[in-house]
Amino acid sequence: MPLQFACCPCIDIERNANCVHVVQNGGAEERRTLAFRDYLREHGALAREYEQLKRDLATQLAPSDRESREAYARAKTDFIDRIVAIALRRGYPRAGKLPDVQMSRISGEAPKVRNK
Repeated sequence: MPLQFACCPCIDIERNANCVHVVQNGGAEERRTLAFRDYLREHGALAREYEQLKRDLATQLAPSDRESREAYARAKTDFIDRIVAIALRRGYPRAGKLPDVQMSRISGEAPKVRNK
């Protein structure tokens, strides 16, 4: 089965590194990721809550320290898992909304993804 990936800038800007997330096309993790993304796109208050959580965590943790980056990721887990559970129960990602290419560079903007 083909793989899908998303590339996002690493917190360690000085090294100009990127982290890459690779998931199986059509697999459970792709479904979770797309459900989370789509649900936040349609529920602005929750998207802003997630943004604020990320900003708060970023001010508390050293961006160039590997342990802090992992703590940052772990600290978001409860929020993400809660939203994914709600989104999947409500039918996200929506049928017909799955992208035919899932490759995006994460920035302050929503990624541009073509839908089927």
